Amino acid sequence: SDFRRAAERIGCDVPAIKAVWEVEAAGRHFLTDGSVIRRFEPHHFPRQHWSAIGFVVRQGEAPWRASLRLSSEAMLRRAATVDLGAVMWASSWGAPQIMGFNHRDAGFATPQQMVEHMAQGAGNQLDAFTQLITGWGIDGALRGHDWQAFARRYNGSGQVAEYARR
Repeated sequence: SDFRRAAERIGCDVPAIKAVWEVEAAGRHFLTDGSVIRRFEPHHFPRQHWSAIGFVVRQGEAPWRASLRLSSEAMLRRAATVDLGAVMWASSWGAPQIMGFNHRDAGFATPQQMVEHMAQGAGNQLDAFTQLITGWGIDGALRGHDWQAFARRYNGSGQVAEYARR
């Protein structure tokens, strides 16, 4: 019923929203311990704290690529002891994997408010997702199954073809 309600809000079909869920978080909303699914992206964490959390970027390597080599959960725990607010900002949250720094576009004053809202249930994650995509103006791409346009805005320009294919 949550997916149906979200689809009605956007004006799209339910399979379109479920497709994004499968691509973004393999259909999961929460980790096995009951906490909100998340992915720490250390390249968005303040650069002055990188050494404190063990984030090393090799010569000539893009910081986002360096973050792919890491266990993000272990680094998230270390980073939380340095600056919890920055961790929330630099992580993607819930099944729709909304970055903390996109909290305003998802309808929240702070990343912490967004995370707390998402922790209350899967339906809340769908609410944040629908607010984000309508706020970004990509609801039409979702309705029209224009996966290239959707992926370009939602995931960035780096792997548009791969996300659209999936």
